[in-house]
Amino acid sequence: MPNTGSTTASGTTAGATYSAPGVALADIEAAVAAQLSMVVGTAADLALIDQAITIAGQAAVMYKFPWWWAMSRTTFSTVAQASVSKVARSSNVATITTSAAHGLIAGCTTRVSGVTTTGFNNTWAVVVSAPSTTTFTYANAGSDVVETADATGKVVTFGFPLRTVNSNAMQDLYAIQAAWFSTTTRMESVPWNSYIEWHTTQASTATGDPWKYAVNGDPPSMYFWSLPTTASTITLRYLKRHSKITSASSSDAALIVPAEWHYPIYVDGAIYVIRNRKFQPQALYQNPVFVSALENMWTSRPEDQDLNSSSRGASDLPSSLPADRHVFISGGPIDPTTLT
Repeated sequence: MPNTGSTTASGTTAGATYSAPGVALADIEAAVAAQLSMVVGTAADLALIDQAITIAGQAAVMYKFPWWWAMSRTTFSTVAQASVSKVARSSNVATITTSAAHGLIAGCTTRVSGVTTTGFNNTWAVVVSAPSTTTFTYANAGSDVVETADATGKVVTFGFPLRTVNSNAMQDLYAIQAAWFSTTTRMESVPWNSYIEWHTTQASTATGDPWKYAVNGDPPSMYFWSLPTTASTITLRYLKRHSKITSASSSDAALIVPAEWHYPIYVDGAIYVIRNRKFQPQALYQNPVFVSALENMWTSRPEDQDLNSSSRGASDLPSSLPADRHVFISGGPIDPTTLT
């Protein structure tokens, strides 16, 4: 791997940066084009090649899912409880003004309680918009209400849209494997029906550090149980989808298949797709050469890789990984306080 860091006297590397190894996207496109007498410089040919590379990557991710190399890690923050200062309603849309920045974005789900003006309290208010750092709106049927001072209410946010809550960091989200609250408490996943049952009976009073969560919707949102009242870090380990490959916008890092398998998966797979006009990822499983490469890749998974293990309890949070992500953790528990 390219390393642009400097080496200290003790032999460790300071300020190291990493780039993903393997075949560059441009080289994969050129190799496919050469085998099929296509021209990368022709827009229609390049679009078809990129589509085929995407299909090959999707087929690889779907085969015996989940793959160890499709795991990723990210964080986002819950938001602190906000105090209401004013309320208004127009055309069945409520506008809440808070006394300080609320931290909300469209798609967040909140509990509005304690407002004395009739009709504004809601245990499941989905944010439609956040026009400013201190105002947000949600659907709220009722007669129009001019802006009115109302300083008794509180806003607690318990649902977060995963693909937009952290600057689109989870656009590639397929499924969450594990979640931690405040880096130390591993939360339990619960079925959606169980979450709704709990929320219906207890959400009016149950606030505090969450210890369970549910994921629902498309695009998906993450909902907490209990309802968090502080701004705390949520750490997620999740499985990735293979992104759409386009020459204009995709970097080499979008080729998430391990570098050693770039050629048989992306080049040979894309050639098979175009040559046979089979544009469904599952169709590649009819190709014994492609399946053989997948099987060999599957058996090459590191034996020490145990990130799926829950044996470490609350301390199995994976540490920061280089950009190519092909680093695996084994041995004793990790001290969460040392994570960056």
